[in-house]
Amino acid sequence: MSHAYSYELKQNSFDSHQTSPGIMLTVLRWNNRDTKNYSGDPFAIRTPLVIMSDIMSINVANAKTNVTPALQVLLKGGDINYTTAIAPGDFVYVNMVNEEKDVYSKDPNSLYSRAVSLKPINNFKDGFKGLYKVQGVRRQLSVDPASGVKNYQFLLVAYGFTEFNNIIYYDPQVYQQLTGNFRLFMLQIQEYWDNLIGRRFSIQDLMKVLIKVLIGQGTKKLDPKLPPPANRFFGVPIGVGKLLGVNAAYACELYNYLFGIWKKSTTNTATPQEGFNPGFIEDDGVGFYKTANKLEGQRLLAADYWNCIKVWSILQSYLNPTINEMYSTYRVNTKGSVMPTLVVRQKPFTTLHYKGKGVVSRHLEMPRWKLNPNLLLNMDLGKDENARTNFVQVKTRSLSMVDGRNNAIQTGQGNWLSDEKDISRNGLRPNIQTANYDFPPESGDVEIKNKKWAGLVADWLFEGHLRESGTFLTMGIQEPISVGDNLEFNGVVYHIESVVHFLTIDNNGKKSFRTQLTVSWGMDDRSTSSKPFYPEMVHTSSDKNRQEDWDNERILPGSSDLEDVSGRANGEKTTETPEKSFSPIQTERTKPTGPVDGTEPNPSDKR
Repeated sequence: MSHAYSYELKQNSFDSHQTSPGIMLTVLRWNNRDTKNYSGDPFAIRTPLVIMSDIMSINVANAKTNVTPALQVLLKGGDINYTTAIAPGDFVYVNMVNEEKDVYSKDPNSLYSRAVSLKPINNFKDGFKGLYKVQGVRRQLSVDPASGVKNYQFLLVAYGFTEFNNIIYYDPQVYQQLTGNFRLFMLQIQEYWDNLIGRRFSIQDLMKVLIKVLIGQGTKKLDPKLPPPANRFFGVPIGVGKLLGVNAAYACELYNYLFGIWKKSTTNTATPQEGFNPGFIEDDGVGFYKTANKLEGQRLLAADYWNCIKVWSILQSYLNPTINEMYSTYRVNTKGSVMPTLVVRQKPFTTLHYKGKGVVSRHLEMPRWKLNPNLLLNMDLGKDENARTNFVQVKTRSLSMVDGRNNAIQTGQGNWLSDEKDISRNGLRPNIQTANYDFPPESGDVEIKNKKWAGLVADWLFEGHLRESGTFLTMGIQEPISVGDNLEFNGVVYHIESVVHFLTIDNNGKKSFRTQLTVSWGMDDRSTSSKPFYPEMVHTSSDKNRQEDWDNERILPGSSDLEDVSGRANGEKTTETPEKSFSPIQTERTKPTGPVDGTEPNPSDKR
């Protein structure tokens, strides 16, 4: 059963995978590194520096918990002195593909040819792993004490989405003495915030305004009632956008922004850009997209004093994190390009059997990547008692000036849910949250949200100890698999929390390209609108488990036998030990209609 659009990740040839993976770094470098003491165009760049053969190892890491994806590259000390060639603030692009021939060839469509010509290198099949800004390049020299052999290499470190770590600082006395861009930037923040104070905003509208004010929005107008933006921070050379297929004068125009509540993805779509962007339409502003349903939550704005506060912290403070989430990633957009993307959405963990009102994002209906077993190198999956929750309470806006009375009113309205049977067996495992985003809009719905939001959170967290989490180590994944997407493996659908791509070259020149995925929320795809179905609940018998595996993905090794107990003739199975399934629902997995892995199974090989 499949509830959502899926894209299969599989080997790139019938009998092998990545016999010669390819890697390419493209570095765009500022021509004038000291703009204070030297004149000249501050946005002039040099010819792209494309690095391939000097790469000894590379690691690209993106996690939902960190706004700045990280890049680390170890480079040979060859004919290029990289501490001179590359400097902090330069831009670096990463491409990692299954076959080296796709990186460098005489074909004008090769990655190398496109990079040096400043043409887009971020298509769906380009293995694009992100755009980063260089943090630093270090020289490293070591001497082997035994042989006296010297080893000279360079370590390049870079981060993505660095604009979101920009620090906002406002001092009225300093402001009065400012001129130029800095004054314009602070003036814009002051004017916009003064106009917004006292107004009620939906969380989605407010987040858009904050991004446009704090990160910038080029020459676009934010609101006809407010002054036009004056933000000219984060200027970029024109070549930076060209490599992503966009025209950009400022970093804000390099990003895509996705807002709203995601609904079920189309299962019969023909293209990944449609499948992984369900129902997105263009919104106001460059790179802004939204769904048909807004994020829940309202906020009444008050005067705020930002003293050395990061942009990311400001955005998080207005997110309504009880039911919404925000993260940065590199994912395919509606046009088929892989772009730096900020996602602001409702948490997509609602079960299929959730009966609450309103539009929700259901876990098993989110777009997913389907991992072919032939790519798997290692997996570590399981369930954890620490994920058990059996009591949830969500408090929203104050209904009384007295805390005690307010709590009593909200409790009486039913802002809590419990699993009393689980509490009777395991004791209380509570999750108590306060969401100060329940200010009613100036017109329309004035329903108190505490009961509804408590129902959502309870649906996400109850029975968490029965869901699987863990890690997958696979052959390198060229496709733009992204944090925040789902992953299907062996009939179970997981949520991707982090993605790490790494490639190394040993002393013999052999390349190794690998991908590691950290996942959570593993639920069996056989779940329905009436009941959940949890992974690893059916076959206590290893023999039956392997029989089902043989009929489907064939992940498990070799033959199996039951536990060698006394009374079994010669240690061989005589009669299977019967034991009932732990799942109240008995649903057989759907068997594939054709041969598995391209081979016709031989029944005699099943044991």
